[in-house]
Amino acid sequence: MKLPLLLLLALLNLVLFDKINCVPISDDTEDVQIIGNIRDDEVKTSFSQISDENESDTRLKRTVTSLQKNGNGNNDPINGISQHRKSMAFKMQQDSEEKQLIREKALDLPDRCNTSYDAIALIDDEVIGFRGRFMFSSKMQLYEIRSRWRQLSPRMTHVDAVYQTIDNKTLFFIGQSVYSFIGNKLEKTIKLSDLGIDPSVLKIDAIFRRPDNQRTYIFIGDLYHRFDEHRFTVTGYSNEISKAFREVYDMDTAFTSKDNVTYFLKNEYVYDFIDKSWMLLRIDPFLSGNTFMDCNLTNPQIEFGNRYLNSDVDHIGNIDDHEKFYEPNCDNPEIDLCKNERAERFDAPNSVGNRHLSIGIYVLMCLNIFISIFN
Repeated sequence: MKLPLLLLLALLNLVLFDKINCVPISDDTEDVQIIGNIRDDEVKTSFSQISDENESDTRLKRTVTSLQKNGNGNNDPINGISQHRKSMAFKMQQDSEEKQLIREKALDLPDRCNTSYDAIALIDDEVIGFRGRFMFSSKMQLYEIRSRWRQLSPRMTHVDAVYQTIDNKTLFFIGQSVYSFIGNKLEKTIKLSDLGIDPSVLKIDAIFRRPDNQRTYIFIGDLYHRFDEHRFTVTGYSNEISKAFREVYDMDTAFTSKDNVTYFLKNEYVYDFIDKSWMLLRIDPFLSGNTFMDCNLTNPQIEFGNRYLNSDVDHIGNIDDHEKFYEPNCDNPEIDLCKNERAERFDAPNSVGNRHLSIGIYVLMCLNIFISIFN
């Protein structure tokens, strides 16, 4: 009885063990496969992330290495990145400054009807004004100077003086440099010292030619120099401006027109220069825009820099009738009309001496004749 019962229990235990072992094995296998799949995806994702991070690290290392080669970084990657960001910020700041400079240049455009002049010149029978980097005339609007004379320095910000010689060479005086053009083509570039001007001179103020004596003058500070256009040098003669050009002081520039009239300019005003007396008329100047640029502006009544006393101005009355402005000053070394008078004044003492000598000789001769007769 006991034996069959034990066999029955053993058989039942075997059946139950198989069921228990079969189901879990199958489930475990599926679970392992699912878990295995999940792990494979996670591993692939992780490797992809690691690969991306390695590529990023590689790019970072290349950037830092490049910065180190260029002297913009050091062995510290973080500092290298910081320097790279600073470099990018500096470049952006430079771009912004360049745009700002362009805007400022655009706002700095001169008004040709109402502006002061850095220089003014008669070039090919056309009066051309120069202000900053621009030029203008009654026939043209604003143009950059280098659009016509392209071989001028690109760093040029303004010109000090411009002059066309009698053989049609156009001279640009910029600081201590002199550019000589034939037409629009650069002939040569020289220094002021090559013209015989003292090397310590940094710039000239004006250059123009006087038609009455056919001399060209260069103004430097309070002095003027004679300029020989044929020898292309100053003659070595210089004098105070006030000695020859009466009432000429504190001017911006000057030039002589094709009508052989010399004009001096200050700010936006132009002043007449009286040829006969070589004297500047500082009363009632004209607007340069109206005079040279065919503008139509109201001319204010001013007496800029007038040195005369009010009583003197009242005494003048009608300026055209006052001899002070038109009589030549023969102490002026540049007025050729006074050469004869200066020569007479220079020779006067000698002439008196010669007359005295002649009288003395005549008296001696008479005495000699008288003595010979009585002997």
